[in-house]
Amino acid sequence: MNAWIKTATKNLLEKSEEKFDYTKAKDEWVTTDKVEDSLDKFEIGEEWPSCELCEHEDLRWQFEIRNELNENLLMVGSSCIKQFDIKLLTSNREIVDGGLRDTKIDQLIRQKSSEAKHNEVLEIMRALWKKDVGFRNKIEGIAKFWKNNGHFSPNMVALLIWRLNLNGLKFNPKLMKISIRKKDDHDQIMEMEEWKRKKILPCLTKTQRDSLGI
Repeated sequence: MNAWIKTATKNLLEKSEEKFDYTKAKDEWVTTDKVEDSLDKFEIGEEWPSCELCEHEDLRWQFEIRNELNENLLMVGSSCIKQFDIKLLTSNREIVDGGLRDTKIDQLIRQKSSEAKHNEVLEIMRALWKKDVGFRNKIEGIAKFWKNNGHFSPNMVALLIWRLNLNGLKFNPKLMKISIRKKDDHDQIMEMEEWKRKKILPCLTKTQRDSLGI
């Protein structure tokens, strides 16, 4: 038995009603639909948490597993859930395992990641709205467009970057999702002044840049 499995077995048995047979102990546990993103809780420079099952360090995504007999909880990584075949209890109270469980686990991570990006964009817009009093109406309009459409137009991003930089607010350009599906969006970029186009380039995907030839 390798050290990783040995550590996980010890930690699971300690929290289970069954204290000797790992296979029986494992059946006491289910994975809930609660998943936490370490980025939400930890500041830059702080260490991320470890898996409470295998003790692997620097865990970004923490899934809650719950013992159905004694209500004990452990926060673990998705790899442990899959490796040790811990069943998933869905929001509909269905128990799933195997490939379907793995698919649902991956979906939860994608959903949580999408929510984190959404919230980060909201925080950026709120911070800019508070600081940039003279442009509040424009910022509100852009925010409403983004909420309804899930993306920005090129001109909107150019304006946001200008105001964010002017107000000394940091942001991740990859969060500024630009759509160029419509001809108007495409034309906005091609008709931009060169300096402005360079400002929004980090917000475009490689596929978008290639399609534009820039």
